[in-house]
Amino acid sequence: MKRVISRTTNFLLSNNKNNNTKKLIGIPTIKKNLSSSFNKLIKYNYHSSNYLKNLFIRTQETPNPSSIKFLPGFPVLDEKEYPNISTVEIKTPLESYKSPLAKLLFKIDGVKSVFLTREFVTITIENSDNWHLTKLHIFTALNNFYESGRPVLDEDAQPNKDTQVQEGDDEVIVAIKEILETRIRPMVQEDGGDVIFSRFDENTGTVYLKLQGSCATCPSSTATLKGGIENMLMHYVAEVESVEEEITEEDKVSDEQFKKTEAEINAKKQQVVDAYTA
Repeated sequence: MKRVISRTTNFLLSNNKNNNTKKLIGIPTIKKNLSSSFNKLIKYNYHSSNYLKNLFIRTQETPNPSSIKFLPGFPVLDEKEYPNISTVEIKTPLESYKSPLAKLLFKIDGVKSVFLTREFVTITIENSDNWHLTKLHIFTALNNFYESGRPVLDEDAQPNKDTQVQEGDDEVIVAIKEILETRIRPMVQEDGGDVIFSRFDENTGTVYLKLQGSCATCPSSTATLKGGIENMLMHYVAEVESVEEEITEEDKVSDEQFKKTEAEINAKKQQVVDAYTA
């Protein structure tokens, strides 16, 4: 068995709301050499009088070079909040709906899986050579998450049906669904809309989506579909050539009915105007 190196890396993330600045300070050290006074200094503090929030994160190597343990210094799956859940393994982005923390971590390029425990988070990435960059993004994500005050788990959450992996889905469709769920959908929902996966035409490389909410009626919906969603899917999934909005027969009927009703209303308005100006 590969020997686990005892050296840990400590990072202090600070966010000062008075000047809206953030710092990332790397402090390589040996765990056994930490003084008690230093430990007191680096505790996570939500109630500092000067609004300074500090999250001290230690990392520990594992026998798997692609996996690192992140220890924030306080419970991750707090036994008081989750007495019946001591560990949660989330292997794919599509499973992250059950954990707001995992969902945030899966937005980081290269993150392959997330393992939550009482005391630490183990994150596995696709290429261990990228740890020097990925680690910094993970520290930032953890800091932002704990500052938000959101729960680690959402036990009542349900997956979005359109991006659930179905029998017969190949690797391309699964990849499309993962990008939609972890990167595109949150972006669209921030603008008051949503995007629904309809189908993928492997012959033309076209992804068909349905826009909902504000995005469906927005004048810039075409720009959102082509300039934003299409570019992102083509960047991450080589097989995607284009993205189109799925227009069903029901949509066509609804659109025609809307135009007809709008024309009738405008005609009545014109009659009223004509009556007063006659």
